Amino acid sequence: MQSIEVVQKSIVYLEDHLLTPFTLDDMSDYLEESAFHINQSFTMITGMNIDEYVYSRKMTEAAKYLLNGNYRLVDVAEKYGFNNAHEFSTAFSEFHSISPLQARSNPERLKMQERIYLQLSVTQTPPMHYEIKPIDNIEIVGKSIRLSNEDLLNHFFIPDLIYNENRDGLIDTLLKISSDNKLYVTLQPVFNGVQLFLGVKSPRTYEYETSFIHSMNYAIFYSRGNLDYIFNEMWHSIERQVDLQINYLRNEQYIYVFPGDYAFDNDLNKVELLIPVSKA
Repeated sequence: MQSIEVVQKSIVYLEDHLLTPFTLDDMSDYLEESAFHINQSFTMITGMNIDEYVYSRKMTEAAKYLLNGNYRLVDVAEKYGFNNAHEFSTAFSEFHSISPLQARSNPERLKMQERIYLQLSVTQTPPMHYEIKPIDNIEIVGKSIRLSNEDLLNHFFIPDLIYNENRDGLIDTLLKISSDNKLYVTLQPVFNGVQLFLGVKSPRTYEYETSFIHSMNYAIFYSRGNLDYIFNEMWHSIERQVDLQINYLRNEQYIYVFPGDYAFDNDLNKVELLIPVSKA
């Protein structure tokens, strides 16, 4: 139940820091967990990433503050971290779809996000199928990419990475020298972000950077879908259901595997996700 424990601790931290500026680096240090997994588990279980939850909670508490007292907008803006009354009023109106001045007369229209709590529930939907296999070291060649913890707040950072590198022509070039016509993206949580490597199996190691898929046991998930959504759907099942069944290793290397003929306008791309698991 590592994911549930991470989310429980995250909620407490976020509620304690609603009015205190912090970064994912700060949160990671305090919880002694990688920012990748904090945001990943939180997003998959709650449906919101860290930033989205904090912002919606702040706007909810600001609305309550307005309803319960005769405060000047400039005072409310200062309390909730805005530079001035105009900036706060604009943000409030965009979030709640009514202005701060309309809040008292239309409280039913306010979009309120109360603090969330976790509870266990049951479902008749089975978890995503997987198989556990040992994988030997695999050498891949390609490009190393580093993302910061703030980059992880993008729900689509993996598809965006593929899209950008495909647009720049790197992926087509790599696939031409691939020995199995597959694209590999490895992800390794590190101190202040994630280290990614985009590459292919190929003997032509002298032209590109080189990396390795580590030898260990992996839970291998196979699915079909649109590249913009399929990996979030897979992780959603892993964090909410599969994590209760297997002990996956949270700070090791993860591997995303794409077919060479993948396409962003194809809703049936066959993709794989390999996550490391303990032998026990």
